[in-house]
Amino acid sequence: MLESLASDLGVVMPDESDLAGVLAERHEGVRRGVLGSPHFFCGGTDVSRPSLDITTDPIEGVSIVRDASRLTEFLARCLAQPGPA
Repeated sequence: MLESLASDLGVVMPDESDLAGVLAERHEGVRRGVLGSPHFFCGGTDVSRPSLDITTDPIEGVSIVRDASRLTEFLARCLAQPGPA
C-alpha cells in the first residue's frame, strides 16, 4: 500500500540511510534531553511543548491545559539572550 502511494506521489520509499538518519536524530534528541515534541532550544533555555501545561495526577490522570503564557515567557527569555558576536 505504501509503495503504491509513494509511486502515485512520485516519491521514493525510505531506505536504510533514511532509517539511519532518523535514528541519529533521535539519539541527538536523547543526548540533548528532549522530553517531547515539540521541544525548543534557544541558547541555554529549552522547553518542551511550551504552550501546554501537562500534569499527571494518580487519581485524575493526565491533564493538558493550553497555557499561552508559557510560550510567551519562553520566547521572551529566548529573544532577550544576546546573539552571536
